[in-house]
Amino acid sequence: FNNLQIQERARLNHALTKTDIANAQSTGERPVISAGVELGRKNRYKDIFLYEHARVKLKKYDPASKELDSVASYINASYIHYPNSKLNYIATQGPLNETIGDFWNVVYFNDVPIIFSLTPQSENHVEKCAPFWNSGVYFSNGVKIKVDLIEEVEDLQLSYKTEAKCIARRILVTVGEKPPKEVLQLHMVSWPDYSIVICEEDILSLVGMKRFICKQLNIESVPILVHCSAGCGRTGSFCVIDTCIDVLFKEEKEHKQETKDLIYEITSQFRSQRVFMVQTLRQYMLIYDSIIKFVKMHEKAPKFVVGDVLTGEGLVDWERKDPGIIKRFIETYR
Repeated sequence: FNNLQIQERARLNHALTKTDIANAQSTGERPVISAGVELGRKNRYKDIFLYEHARVKLKKYDPASKELDSVASYINASYIHYPNSKLNYIATQGPLNETIGDFWNVVYFNDVPIIFSLTPQSENHVEKCAPFWNSGVYFSNGVKIKVDLIEEVEDLQLSYKTEAKCIARRILVTVGEKPPKEVLQLHMVSWPDYSIVICEEDILSLVGMKRFICKQLNIESVPILVHCSAGCGRTGSFCVIDTCIDVLFKEEKEHKQETKDLIYEITSQFRSQRVFMVQTLRQYMLIYDSIIKFVKMHEKAPKFVVGDVLTGEGLVDWERKDPGIIKRFIETYR
């Protein structure tokens, strides 16, 4: 983890001291920050800078219109991908009230099917995320975006011994006169910031649910949007765990096993795309604990484990456990 911190400082020093930004090419190890530093009103936190090579840009409503400039195209969000995995993510901050429209712009034009919200709306009386899931009309660069909350399940049980509170929502999004798209939001409201007061089974259950839905719909490579408050700590932890499990399955299928530390490699790669991914040492250790737990579950699969049935992959069998809202989302999405 200390090595990751040293790498991060070197990247940030390079990015923040670059003088010829206009002609510089942004890469993972030599990144450039060309937008967002001056856009305080669009950033929840002033120190979450975006690297140009991974920056998500807001899409134009009309492709024939002129290109959006760095201000109009700006949202605090990054594309995240590990080269040895088919999975893709968009990591972003919990939207502000004035950026809810931009948030839905990203979801709609990137064909995002699932949103993982890993923060409550507020913690210790401080807002962490504006309630973007509420029905209403929002705007992004003057374009109207209509949001309709179709269905909400307030207590989605993730695992047999869970005390976590997870809410599932089906949301319909319409941009201008374009066809509406349905999105599933999975909202984990009991994962505290900077903390690990969440059991590994709950995270693995979320990973299992994501894999189940994506396989059912054949959309494994479609970007999934993940956010917490800053879009780095809890967001990074979830993305690393999910990607690590995907790579482990790939290695198992190909009958090979890497000797390198996958967790370190994936975290390092993600940090080269978005700052502070996996923000604290405690979060970093949570990833190891979760992967160790997964390996133990995988060894027992598909046997019964107390309370939950596992798939052959060693993850919770959501086809049998499905409370209904997931099945209805899958049917509608198809």
